[in-house]
This record gives sequence, C-alpha cells and structure tokens, in this order.
Amino acid sequence: MNLVLNAIQASTAGGEIHLRTQTLEEPAGQSCVSIEIEDTGKGMSADALAKAFQPFFSTKAQGTGLGLAIAKQIVEQHGGRITLRSSVGKGTCVQVELSAYEPAELSAS
Repeated sequence: MNLVLNAIQASTAGGEIHLRTQTLEEPAGQSCVSIEIEDTGKGMSADALAKAFQPFFSTKAQGTGLGLAIAKQIVEQHGGRITLRSSVGKGTCVQVELSAYEPAELSAS
C-alpha cells in the first residue's frame, strides 16, 4: 500500500501509475513473483535514489522517510528483494520480488 501511495503522491494531475505482476523463474528453478509500481512523476536524482531506503530520508516536505525503509525490511524478512529505477522528470519504478507460493495440491500434480 505504501508503494502505491508513494506513486500517487509523486504524480501530478494527469500522471499515470502502472501496476504490473509477473512470475519469474530463478536460476535455481524456484519461481518468484515480481510486482512493479511505476509512476510518471517527478522522478529521483541519483543522490536521492542512493539514499531512498535509508530511514528518515525523504524527498517529501511532509514525509517521515520511513515508508521505503520499512517496505525494504518487510520484503527482505520474507526472503525477497526490492529495487528502484528512476529518472528525473520521467518517474520511478519500484520492483518487489518474492518467492512464489505453490500450494501442495498444485505441486503434486
């Protein structure tokens, strides 16, 4: 939810937010799920991008700087990873990758 809210707050009127999901195969044969949230907002500088996951760093005037830091901690506690791509003036894309869960009845077939 925090990642979508960040995208909304970074976007201007008429901006777009894209949500994409896909299943990826890891080199070890394990499936993982990729979730991307991409906005057409103001984007982030290379300096801001390097600091984005640090607690209390924010590019927002009213931001606490905890959202991305907490999101990263949650994703990593579940064995996943979170990455950012951004271009100033073009927007930001957050990608979350988590191991796919396969129910026992599906994996047995």
